[in-house]
Amino acid sequence: MINRTLAALSLSLAATVTLSGAEAHADQCAWVPASVADRARLELSRPNATFFEFCQPCRDDARRIRVERVWSVTVRAAGRGGQHRELFVNGRPVDLAYLYVRSGAGATFTNLGQKVSCGARNVSHEITFGPQQPAFRPGFVCPPGSRC
Repeated sequence: MINRTLAALSLSLAATVTLSGAEAHADQCAWVPASVADRARLELSRPNATFFEFCQPCRDDARRIRVERVWSVTVRAAGRGGQHRELFVNGRPVDLAYLYVRSGAGATFTNLGQKVSCGARNVSHEITFGPQQPAFRPGFVCPPGSRC
């Protein structure tokens, strides 16, 4: 009976590891060291900062990118003993590996996870929107109860 239980547990664990391999890219930089969170907060706190979330490893549809203005950035303790930090932008938790911030006045956005060295992998360093790609032209999202 014990051998059957162990065999079933081993099979279950192997299936879990195999199935989760496809999702191995999720949550690369959702929880980060305090120093990384502080650098990210500073980047997001710049005047008129804008951003969008885009998970390339997850195969997000680039046509659905929505650029938002940063209205609030909060850093909270995360993990066992609060040793890590989690960022919330406009009230939502974000993964720095999939967050792009505008680089200057142009249409180029830089991956924040790479910019603050959180260890983001398999993502573009920059994404630029051009006039020849109207489907990629971002729209702004206003915060609830305000007018842009």
